[in-house]
Amino acid sequence: MKRAQLSMMALCFGILIQPVLAGDLYTSLNLNELTFTDQPLPEVTQRDEAVNGVNRNRQQVKEAFLRPYAVVDGGAEVYLVAPDRTPHPWLIRRSMADNIASTRLVMRSTTVDAIRGTLYLPKADWSGMQGYAFRISQSAKDQQLARADFLEAKEHHYRSLQAMEIPGAAWFRYQAQQARGARDVNDPDRSANRARRPNPETELQRTYALFSGGRALSENLQLDRELQVTSNAEPKVSLASLSGITVKEIDWQAVVKDLTPQKDPLASVIPADQHVLFFPSFAAMTTLVDEAKANGTPILRLLDPRSEDALTHERYETQLCLSLDTWARLLGPSLIDSLAMTGSDPYLRTGSDVAILFETSNLGSLKAGIQTQYQRVQSLDHQVQSASGTLLGHAYQGVVKADRTVCSYLVTWDRTVLVTNSLVQLEKVLKAKTGQCETLEALDEYTFFRDRYKRDEPETALLIVTDATIRR
Repeated sequence: MKRAQLSMMALCFGILIQPVLAGDLYTSLNLNELTFTDQPLPEVTQRDEAVNGVNRNRQQVKEAFLRPYAVVDGGAEVYLVAPDRTPHPWLIRRSMADNIASTRLVMRSTTVDAIRGTLYLPKADWSGMQGYAFRISQSAKDQQLARADFLEAKEHHYRSLQAMEIPGAAWFRYQAQQARGARDVNDPDRSANRARRPNPETELQRTYALFSGGRALSENLQLDRELQVTSNAEPKVSLASLSGITVKEIDWQAVVKDLTPQKDPLASVIPADQHVLFFPSFAAMTTLVDEAKANGTPILRLLDPRSEDALTHERYETQLCLSLDTWARLLGPSLIDSLAMTGSDPYLRTGSDVAILFETSNLGSLKAGIQTQYQRVQSLDHQVQSASGTLLGHAYQGVVKADRTVCSYLVTWDRTVLVTNSLVQLEKVLKAKTGQCETLEALDEYTFFRDRYKRDEPETALLIVTDATIRR
């Protein structure tokens, strides 16, 4: 029995140290311990005068974008890290010598031969980067310690990239978790759930925050709060048992008793629990789109923690095959009387079910125009396939690509043309049309707001987010 236990322990020990014995070699060195082949590291013990007048905000920008890094031959994995694991191992307020002394190079490779590479460091005046060629002749003697340094540095590297809120957060988080898992540590992964300190707001951000319903929703729902790691011993709670929003609904009947506003023709087919954006005309829609492209998009990004342009408008134009090209702008006003855009959720940036509804007095011409767009897309990309079928008694047709970069379904009835990127969304709209679910037109709150913002007054668009939408 004891022999069996010893054999099992030996097997487990062999599994634990397998990453070290399987060909991976680890190195952990201070920068001053590297052998430089072209030029030595600078021995500047005083901070450069050029950076003395740089303000704090500019310092942070330079420290974020002029981070030291290393590149080595042979595909080895290498990171630079400060011993105290600070987010920025190199600081402007310190001299070059202090920054160099506070930085280590850690590496994982598969060869014992001399490894050559280049170390890139900020210049003394922080005006750019300078390269220093180096070589490493041998790996660390204590491989277990060097491996621990490497994995900790790798985790810190990807955590710091994740904290920068740049594209690739999911990949950075995955890499950090993989490194942490390989370290065989038992303490909770607190770094993944550490609260982020909000960035200082500019005057422009504060101005638009005052008028932003999105900011109020984010703060009240605490969308930016990280989930806390809990113990597996704590009791689990079924999602079905959660009550959701319990705030009492507003009684709209008393305030709409004598109101009879002119309602949007397309409101009769919009599900009551979906947001909708009404446009009184095709010209109003193009005006809003052009204004958003020119001015609105940068402002909308202030409400998003991600700062890059996701090309959301272009992606949905391509997916739905509804391009606002010159011909569309010329023919649209004569074919389209009003429009409505609806969907199941507001996450357009990452991908959402959307439906565009057109009220038209010339259904045949508008339908033919969209079908022509389908044919043009298929002629340009042979991976786009035709699709057709019947849903709730309504025939649909469309075009679909396997990766859904193109996905458009077309349905027509009476004076309405519907284009959507989702059969689920199509079914929801058709249920509203056939009376199988409550419609926006029947809601008292829609009546109230349509009376406040009358259709016969000058209007570019009207956005309706119902109580049922928020609760869902």
